[in-house]
Amino acid sequence: MTSILLHIWVVQPRVHGVGRDLSLAGILLVALALHRITRSGRRDVGFRLDTFAPAARLVLPPTLLAAGVLVLLGAALGTLRFPPSVLAGFALYPIWGLVQQYALQGLVLLGLQAAGAGARAPVLAAGLFAAVHLPNPLLTLVTFGAGWAWCEAFRRRPNLVVLALSHGWLAVTFFAALPLPVTGQLRIGPDYLRIMGLL
Repeated sequence: MTSILLHIWVVQPRVHGVGRDLSLAGILLVALALHRITRSGRRDVGFRLDTFAPAARLVLPPTLLAAGVLVLLGAALGTLRFPPSVLAGFALYPIWGLVQQYALQGLVLLGLQAAGAGARAPVLAAGLFAAVHLPNPLLTLVTFGAGWAWCEAFRRRPNLVVLALSHGWLAVTFFAALPLPVTGQLRIGPDYLRIMGLL
């Protein structure tokens, strides 16, 4: 988690090109080291097919309900927009969702469980996940709640693909439904401060 925060707050605003790539490679090496420490395999981190259907039954109904609420809210506010770029996001953003869910579940949640956090692991993981989204206030709040729900679902039915779909679809709907000044364009770290005119 520290390496991700350093990348967002220190490397990304100041380093470009190869330096940024090296930072991302360093984060990957930390992830691989954590897997060796926790002895987590592919199935442990949720890359599996046997839990796809039960995980989908658990996760997708509340995902669609939340997306529906966002669409209704956007329609009521007059801010709902679905240009082609947003529609493409429904297909593409789950890929980024998979990366984030892998970090949240496969590294943070499993790491906390291995450290003895027990039943507190999902809420602690959600808190760390939300902290990465600072200083965007709404996104931090939303990612805490969603992160907690995703972690609880992962504990019951570990499947990263289902969580990635939920994550991606909700993120795109959130972006498409609410006013850009409210969502902060889903930006975090110094990027959020910059687009909000605070930096």
